[in-house]
Amino acid sequence: MSNDLYMKSLIDVMNQQEDMEAIFCEDFHSAISVQPDFVLFDIGSLINDEVFTVIREFNERGIHSIVLMNGDSQTGFLKFIEAGTGSLLIKTEETQAKIVETLRLIQKGYYFLPPIVVNYLMVELSEQKVINKEVLTYQLHKNAIDLSRKEIEIADLLRLGYKNPKIASILGLAEGTVKIHISHIYAKIGAKRRKKVITMLNDLLKDNEQ
Repeated sequence: MSNDLYMKSLIDVMNQQEDMEAIFCEDFHSAISVQPDFVLFDIGSLINDEVFTVIREFNERGIHSIVLMNGDSQTGFLKFIEAGTGSLLIKTEETQAKIVETLRLIQKGYYFLPPIVVNYLMVELSEQKVINKEVLTYQLHKNAIDLSRKEIEIADLLRLGYKNPKIASILGLAEGTVKIHISHIYAKIGAKRRKKVITMLNDLLKDNEQ
């Protein structure tokens, strides 16, 4: 679904493949009528609320939506992911053949995000982890639960469901040291079971959101 020549050129390349058949559609209803396996969007002129609504409609029908982005696009992709976009691909003249190969993999159940999107999401996740640990520290102090800095680091990983060996690996500690810290966390929080401790730690973060 697009209005530019790039998409029509890409469709020509796709239709040259023995295992593909592509159709250019001007709107949502014409695309639905052909019952596609997936829908390819060129977002060059479609970045508005309507396109997100259309992607959600396709998603609800179980149709994989693939969005083509300009290579210099730095923003907007999170909205496409939130709308239910299955994959995001970079649009350049040199990579039409690569896009066709990628579409074959998508047909097999793979999902694709360009490096620019992956890097952005990794930064966002990293920043969110820092924020969550700061919030957890504040809430522990607010509730008079006096954990040491190392115990807070372990508690933050504990609430995410990490097992002791993984926590030890992440923090560069011996597993026995992690067990000792966790026993201190249990005692200070006032719970004896791991599941209860995890629930209590996550509830502290939820309390901050209210």
